[in-house]
Amino acid sequence: IVYSYLDKCELDVSSKVARTEMAGNVVNFFENDVGYYISRFVHIVGSLYFIFYIKFDVGIVVLFCIIPILIIVYKFYFKIGQVTSVIHNHMEFKVRIIESGNILGIRGFFERRKGLLEMSSLLQAKHWFALNMVRLVFLVVAIVVFAHSNYILTQGQTISMYMYINEFLCSLMVIPVDHLS
Repeated sequence: IVYSYLDKCELDVSSKVARTEMAGNVVNFFENDVGYYISRFVHIVGSLYFIFYIKFDVGIVVLFCIIPILIIVYKFYFKIGQVTSVIHNHMEFKVRIIESGNILGIRGFFERRKGLLEMSSLLQAKHWFALNMVRLVFLVVAIVVFAHSNYILTQGQTISMYMYINEFLCSLMVIPVDHLS
């Protein structure tokens, strides 16, 4: 597709580069992301089905976690996206600063770059900590609700319920909400 476009196209080099890059992004989306979204959907729906099938009360508890997890995911993906944008904008000045030969400017550039990368890493750590704490709270509450109403439990039932709940919560945690808005 890209080669046939390049042969027929009579644009300047910059436009060709930009459009071929965009075509590559579209192909990558269909090759990687579409399959990912389908698998997450199947995991979420399948896990919910089995949770509700085994114990309806646990399904209700698990459904209450959707809103807090999606809020945290949206909030932190938005912040991480802002920091990533600042990092990319900052990198655009790299060539100019290095070509200037100003040692203090070069040193300041790399110090700021280091600070931006540390900020991005810290945001990601906060993001995963908050998500895992919410996941853990809902996982414990759901298992308690499941175990409380069932006096005769086998180990297999408990482990399978744990796995269904955990799979549902983990699938919710990795949905890139910022791309859906």
